Amino acid sequence: MKISANRFDTRVRRYLRAPDLTTEDRAFDALGLTKLKDVATTGTQKLQKLASNAKTKMTSNNQQATDKLFKKLKVGKVEQNIFESSQFKQWAASVAKSYKKTPRLETLPWSRLFRLATTEARTTDEVFKLLKLDIDEVNLLKNPVLSTWISYGHRVGGKSPYEELFTKLIARYDDEGLAKMIITAKDDKVVSFIRTDMTNKLFEKWQSSGKTATDASNILKLNEEGASLLKNPTLPIWISYVYSLKQNPYELLLLKFKAHHTDASVARVIASAKSDQNSIIIVQNMQRTQIESWLKAGKSDEELFKHLELNKAGDQVLEDPLWRTWVAYLKNLKGDADNRMYSVLKTQLGEEQLT
Repeated sequence: MKISANRFDTRVRRYLRAPDLTTEDRAFDALGLTKLKDVATTGTQKLQKLASNAKTKMTSNNQQATDKLFKKLKVGKVEQNIFESSQFKQWAASVAKSYKKTPRLETLPWSRLFRLATTEARTTDEVFKLLKLDIDEVNLLKNPVLSTWISYGHRVGGKSPYEELFTKLIARYDDEGLAKMIITAKDDKVVSFIRTDMTNKLFEKWQSSGKTATDASNILKLNEEGASLLKNPTLPIWISYVYSLKQNPYELLLLKFKAHHTDASVARVIASAKSDQNSIIIVQNMQRTQIESWLKAGKSDEELFKHLELNKAGDQVLEDPLWRTWVAYLKNLKGDADNRMYSVLKTQLGEEQLT
């Protein structure tokens, strides 16, 4: 089958409209690791404002009824042992019936929760249990109630609740286990500030003990090859840690691949991993890094065409996964990409294939 002129023109121009891969997406942050200002520094006023905003958003019928009943039974006026009081037990029974489950402490109005810090002197460990938080819960960092406990910890004062939580987690899990917990919570915006702080503390732990990029890779058991490595759920943690060491993680990954594979094989690995939406940003950065390495090496359009073995694809060249890679490279060279492409195809495949 020959590549018709119309087919060539339509499909090639579609590829040439692909984004310029030399434009580096510096916004990439696998874990959203932008430093957040510690909640502890915001003070009581901001914390109460946060609580007020959170309460305002709770507009469901059940929540409104819960708040009304809380006031009607005067639960908030109980001065001591609120959780053992008859008012609280009556309120809890009603809420349980409404929600079809046992109510949790986070359904209490925030103002009452803050009063616990000064009137009942509950320790953070006690409140951790009252909130039904479980250190053995795999999805603990995704639990929205955890932010309630963090806020309570700040109100009480003393040891930072983030430090306390990290101590609890690192005592229960190894570094790899904690990294997996962090990754599990990566898409949950409600607890993003907690996840960020746990990540930073893990990195501080590694850096204080002199852990290198290779050490971190071993800790996270990143020993897969090829596309499996690019799809590893803990790879974003490693990438962020390498950035914290002021190194380029993608250049290190490319070197790791090239130690066992040819450029063409590495390019195919990268192309094959594009089907995984969870790792698409990593894959795009890997392709950009590989293209930059070719540019530094001064590879010509025709040299790379053969290097990627596209000259062996015949009339199926447009279906080859590396066709897109080669087109992306052309867009980074000086001169008209259309003319370069046509010239190389005519030389490598023969003019008769393009008619």
